[in-house]
Amino acid sequence: IDEYAGTVLAYGQTGSGKTHTILGQAIDGSARREDAGRLDEGLVMRSAKRLFRKISNHSRGENPGDGGDDPTSFSISASFTEIYNAPGAVNECISDLLAPTSGNLQVRHSQKHGFFISDLQE
Repeated sequence: IDEYAGTVLAYGQTGSGKTHTILGQAIDGSARREDAGRLDEGLVMRSAKRLFRKISNHSRGENPGDGGDDPTSFSISASFTEIYNAPGAVNECISDLLAPTSGNLQVRHSQKHGFFISDLQE
């Protein structure tokens, strides 16, 4: 799990299932909780569970080649953004889903960091 980074991009027209793919379906009272959670979790939840399971296995020394006394520490961060066309806007709008009141964010580029979204919360 050394220095692992990933990006997920869901692209498509309205109603095509982007949100469902990323977040899964909300559990309502009609479904049994244990079945609904297992069968219809989105990519974010499944990825997070797998990542934390790998960290837990590493900490218990269950991964091949790992020592149980390994003092490794882990740091995990995530950010969530939405790019959309707002009515009347000339360019796409970028919204921080962890800080929705932050306004329209900007895509930037630097030699050190490559492309990034300025002021995006983690």
